[in-house]
Amino acid sequence: MPNPSNSLHLLEPAETIDQLQEYYFPPYITLAHLFNAPKGWEIKSRTLNQYQFQYVLEGMAEYSIGASTILTKKGDLVYHTPHVQHYVRTVEDEPYVCISIVFHFGASRFPIQDMMGTEPSHRQFRRPLCRA
Repeated sequence: MPNPSNSLHLLEPAETIDQLQEYYFPPYITLAHLFNAPKGWEIKSRTLNQYQFQYVLEGMAEYSIGASTILTKKGDLVYHTPHVQHYVRTVEDEPYVCISIVFHFGASRFPIQDMMGTEPSHRQFRRPLCRA
């Protein structure tokens, strides 16, 4: 029998709670992994039912989220809300290594909506360059 926890990040938040009984407080993380993209890698347009953070460790990728396209690079953190269509592809001749975290808050109202807004959206956070 396949392990249902392998696809938690694709489900609606309410559908994951039974499988996350050992976690007592949100956020409920349904996918967290280090990803090293092969050359020419892309995710065709898709929509997740949960929140996502993508932290870029190395290289660059082009992110299309909703109507916006952004170029992410080392040190960037990309956030997007549930139910927002997105597409990701690597930049030619550039590596792409990232940490991806997909999560939700179950039925709890969590202050992320106050911090990031409630409209379907995305945010890109750039690490400031250190100058000596």
